[in-house]
Amino acid sequence: MKNYQNKKGFTLIELLVVVAIISLLASVVMASLSSARVKAKDSGTFQALVQMRNALELYRSSFGKYPYEGENQTFQSDSTAFNDFVTDTLVNNKFMSQVPSKPGGDSDSSNNYYIYFTRDNFNVSGDVRTCGQQKVTNYVIGVYSTRALTGIPKFTRISCSASGCDANYYCITS
Repeated sequence: MKNYQNKKGFTLIELLVVVAIISLLASVVMASLSSARVKAKDSGTFQALVQMRNALELYRSSFGKYPYEGENQTFQSDSTAFNDFVTDTLVNNKFMSQVPSKPGGDSDSSNNYYIYFTRDNFNVSGDVRTCGQQKVTNYVIGVYSTRALTGIPKFTRISCSASGCDANYYCITS
């Protein structure tokens, strides 16, 4: 009769149970990391808006007015006009180091864009009059996102009454 008590090691069942537990834990960690990635992208978008707002305030401090103040202007980053606007007014004057990258920072962000409105644009187009609950006094720098942005404090949707308004506009204002 053979004595199995001297053999050391794990049975196949024990190994399968350990592998199943490790797989379950790995899936929970991956799900947590996915939401953290989304929050990091949203935070990066918000920081780009804050950087542009700070650059606009520096511009006003240097030149006595905001870019295109008194004009009916809108610039969107899905056109070259926005990059030219940021480059000519903010980067070339050393208020920003570079034009911000596309909001969202992933392949799902191909339709996302930054937008800059002058206050005078609102009375003409009727698109934007408030930034959340805050009255627009000079300009709005904002972002359009194809998905709802999450985890961003003080980042509010643009309230608008025009037809075709989209709920995924977010903004900060002066």
